[in-house]
Order: sequence, then C-alpha cells, then structure tokens
Amino acid sequence: MIENKIDGWLFIDKPIGISSFSVIRKIRKKLNTKKIGHAGTLDPFATGVLGIAIGEATKSIDYLNDKKEYEFNITFGESKTTEDLEGEILDSTRSIPNKKEIIAILKNFLGVIEQDPPKHSAIKMNGIRSYNLARKDLNFETKKRKIVIYDLVHIRQLNEHTHKFKTTCSSGTYIRSIGRDIAIKLNSL
Repeated sequence: MIENKIDGWLFIDKPIGISSFSVIRKIRKKLNTKKIGHAGTLDPFATGVLGIAIGEATKSIDYLNDKKEYEFNITFGESKTTEDLEGEILDSTRSIPNKKEIIAILKNFLGVIEQDPPKHSAIKMNGIRSYNLARKDLNFETKKRKIVIYDLVHIRQLNEHTHKFKTTCSSGTYIRSIGRDIAIKLNSL
C-alpha cells in the first residue's frame, strides 16, 4: 500500500471519551499516512480543539504549541487517585473555600512556576509511561517542570464545591496539577 502524501493541519473538536492518540490513530488510518502529530494532549474526559499536523506540517507543531487556553472545573474537598474526574476518591475534607478565598490566592500561580505533573500522565519514567507505573501502585515521583501561567481567573461558582476557571498557559502545563495545587494552597484536598 502506498502512503498518501498529504501536508497540512487538521483541527478536530475532540469529544469526551476518546484519547488524543486514538484520534491520531483514526486519522492516520483514514489518510494512510505515517507522519502525523498533535499540538497538545487532551485527556479522554476533556473536550476541545485538537490541532493535528500531517506530513511536513509536523515541523511547525512547536509554533502552535507556545500558549494554550483552557477552561476547567475544580471540585474542592476531595482528592482522587488520578487527580481528575475518573479517579477513585482517596480522601475528603469539609474545608471548602469560598469564592473570595479562591480569588485571593490565584496570583500565587502566575508567571514561571514549577509544577509536579500527575503520576497518571504520559510522561516517561525510564522509558515507561508514568500512568502504567501508577496503575501498578508503584511508588515513584514525577520530575518537576517549569511552566508559565500567563493568566488564571475564576469564572464562576457552579455549586457548593465546584468552581469554573480559565487559564492561558505554556505548553506542557497539566491542568489537573493546577487544580490540585490550588486545592492544596486552600487546605481543601
């Protein structure tokens, strides 16, 4: 079978329930091409625009990867194994911050900061994806990474425990880690 020679960008509105790599795999098969990549990973439970570079366009991925914008929710008062919607609850607290307390600490997360990526992520640890190590309940630490948070705002309170936020951040930022760190700062994890 001859590989198709296609160069360019494709932007997919990724639905809930499919991983970024699954989207890539389907497009690779449909277009019969091997040279394909994406500008950022969205978790299977996340929705949003997934930029997919095909052929020679893969050389331009870094140009689209500088700043990213996300809207996300934080549910205060519980910690989960995966630090997201899909994890099992590890611990809970009755210490739930109010909107004023939340807004007051957001400035602490602006600028260049160090972030601990979640253990349930695709980061490789000695050649093995960290989520595979985490699923085996192995004890390990992810390596801190420098990221940039350009903007972080509280949008609105959704219910007693859940608040909606918006951020503009650098490539490589884990939104789950931002949520975790905000909750830790507010003693609500």
